[in-house]
Amino acid sequence: MIDIISLKDNHAEAYAKHLMIHAKESGIDGNTIHYPLSKLPDADNTKIEKCKIAWNTKPGLVGWSRAWGLFVDDQIVGHIRLKGGGDLNEIHRCDLSIGLIKKYRGVSWGSQLMKTAITWAREQEFLYWIDLNTSVANKPASNLYKKFGFEEVGITKDCFRIQGMQIDDIHMVLNLKK
Repeated sequence: MIDIISLKDNHAEAYAKHLMIHAKESGIDGNTIHYPLSKLPDADNTKIEKCKIAWNTKPGLVGWSRAWGLFVDDQIVGHIRLKGGGDLNEIHRCDLSIGLIKKYRGVSWGSQLMKTAITWAREQEFLYWIDLNTSVANKPASNLYKKFGFEEVGITKDCFRIQGMQIDDIHMVLNLKK
C-alpha cells in the first residue's frame, strides 16, 4: 500500500533514517547531486527531538515545520517538508525540501507530495511565499517546481564544490496568494 501521511512524533526516527538514505544516493550511479553538503544527515536523538519540537510548534510561530512522508508498506520512501523562518519578520515565508528514493522518482509521487504541501500552505493565512533551492543540474526537480508555478529569482554561481565540480544553485519562489 502507498500513502502520503502527515508526519508525527512516532515517525521522527524513520524520517531521519529516510533522509540518510536519500542523501547517500546523491551523485551515485548516475543520480544528479541533490544533497550538496559534505556531512550527511544522521538519525541521532538530537535531530529526532528537533523534528518533534518543530512538528509540534504551531504554524506561524518561529521554529515551526510540517512534513509529509510517502509510505510504501510502512516505510518512508519520500518526503516533503515546509519549514518556517527563524525570525518573526520572515514568518510569512517558508522553505520547501523534497526527496524521493530513486526507485520512486519519475512516476508522479513528487507531484503528489508537492500538491499535499502546497495545498496545506495555501490554507495558512499567515503564509505568502514558499522558497526553495535546487542545483542547476537537477533538471527533473526544476521542471517539477516550474510545473507548480515556482519562479526562478536568482542563481548563486559556484555555490558548492563537490569532487572538483562547481555547482550553481537556483533560488525559486512560489507566491501562495496569486
